[in-house]
Amino acid sequence: MVSSSLINDIDDRVLSHEDLLAHHPGPTEWTVEDFIERGAYAVLAAEPKAGKSALATHLAYAVALGQPFLGKATTQAAVLWLAYEESTRERRMLMERYPDAPVFVKFDARPMDSEEGIAQIGRLVKHLRPGLVVIDPLMAAVQADSMSEARKARVAMTGINAIRRAYDTSFLVLHHLKKGHGRRGDHNRLADSHQIFAAAGQSWIMEVKEGDTRLIELHGKGRGEHANGVVSIESSDPWNFREIGKGTWARGRSAKANKGEQDSKERFVAALVDKPEGLTVRRVAEASGLDHDYAKNLATKLIQSKQIILMSKAGKANVYALAK
Repeated sequence: MVSSSLINDIDDRVLSHEDLLAHHPGPTEWTVEDFIERGAYAVLAAEPKAGKSALATHLAYAVALGQPFLGKATTQAAVLWLAYEESTRERRMLMERYPDAPVFVKFDARPMDSEEGIAQIGRLVKHLRPGLVVIDPLMAAVQADSMSEARKARVAMTGINAIRRAYDTSFLVLHHLKKGHGRRGDHNRLADSHQIFAAAGQSWIMEVKEGDTRLIELHGKGRGEHANGVVSIESSDPWNFREIGKGTWARGRSAKANKGEQDSKERFVAALVDKPEGLTVRRVAEASGLDHDYAKNLATKLIQSKQIILMSKAGKANVYALAK
């Protein structure tokens, strides 16, 4: 058997079997709990114009403000957003409704599959020390026509990996899905970038169903117990996202958005029990813990199903009561 001391004489970065098993890394540290590990990189992919930049902006401000993202804890840190595709106007539109926070945007960055581009990202990270860097989107961030080209992919990821390890910085890469290919949540729909995704700690496929409100499913895949599962989200506009359904994020099974809506309807109705005078949506939201805008949408659906009635008005606000 080769001794550990002999191995260390050759290369002190090498661990023996015994040394490795004796090493206890401790609990996982998160930039966003269950979503992005500290110092790792994750991928969020969706069809073009599905709203992945809006969701990622919501996540970025949760990190910058140290506030929960979809009910999950974040580690407060500055955020660097590399806008390779958006115009100043488009980025401002998504950011202007959020409070002031340490979110920094770089437009017209150099391609990340070039030595100059990696050096530029490295300088920005060294100067700003962000806990999270967002690359939006991958295909606009590279010179190569295809990131499946192994040499170009290695150049990009070797540099990114060196930066995240040196500064313990998490990366979130936004990417396009192949439109109309494969089943929902299928990671084979990830467009043309197997080299990138093979090294990602976690990747999330964003599927959207349009309706009165947008229903979003995030299908997770990757390493570790927290990477595989489905998250169901409801979005009333590009600035508001909430996880729906009972309990925490679903693991290893499809989350049912309609079940989450039914639970919310029951909470709305329960708030009106023993309230013959009725309640405004704001009072219902306060009593039930529902989001105000979401409760307004539920009120319309509950009237259509004849479970509640519009009883009167209190100023400009509607007053609702249980149907008799």
